[in-house]
Amino acid sequence: MNAVVDNARRTVREAYERLRLLHRDFLAGRVPDIARDRAVQAAGEARRAYAEGLGFSGTIVVSQLGIVVSETLQASGLDMAEANRQAGIAAGI
Repeated sequence: MNAVVDNARRTVREAYERLRLLHRDFLAGRVPDIARDRAVQAAGEARRAYAEGLGFSGTIVVSQLGIVVSETLQASGLDMAEANRQAGIAAGI
């Protein structure tokens, strides 16, 4: 595997962990600030991997990750426009 693919795999795995963190925050009644920050970080990492070149399948995975991040942010209380902005969807992710 090359470094770009390894980075993309790590990013997807970390995004899943961020979703689990959001779920724990929700169950505990906490404001999900850490989960939000980490979700935005995952979107940024995905955009960097995309910029390095992932091929067709990798591009689809990055696009789906952007959607997951946006939906995570919406579940944490942000409106759709702000969630999309922070997830990088408007930036072409």
